[in-house]
Amino acid sequence: MPLVNSLAIFEPNAALSREDLRAAIDATLDFLLLEYGEMAGDSPEFQVEHHFQGGMYSRACSYAANSYIAGRIHLEDHFFILLEGELLVADADEGVRRLSAPAILPGAKGARRLALTLSPIRGANIYAYSGEASPEAAKAALTAATWAEFHQKRIENEIDI
Repeated sequence: MPLVNSLAIFEPNAALSREDLRAAIDATLDFLLLEYGEMAGDSPEFQVEHHFQGGMYSRACSYAANSYIAGRIHLEDHFFILLEGELLVADADEGVRRLSAPAILPGAKGARRLALTLSPIRGANIYAYSGEASPEAAKAALTAATWAEFHQKRIENEIDI
């Protein structure tokens, strides 16, 4: 599915099946990651803070309005907490939803989301994590960039879904 069509998932009257929505999300995220790579944390449009405490990890991010957020595939259950702002979030299981802060969104293993910020936002992912206290180690342990990497890590780490 071309990028221009996949971004239409945020249109108010878009009615996509679960399979078409997953394909649109995957196509868009794959394009964004291929075209732009991982966003740098020192950009004024994107700021990130990492916190490690007592077997938990939090990745808090700020985004400008009208930003697309390309999510990685999560290997573990987690929470996303929208602290400020408003966004549209699309995932294959829940469809497209509009969230306004404050909001808590549970995330399951295997979740991959695409979001569009409607205003400047601040949000945080919260994970149970007791590994090395470095952003790189947490990212490697908790997420995958592609479905192939997700399935490989799932087998290696005996993750049930």
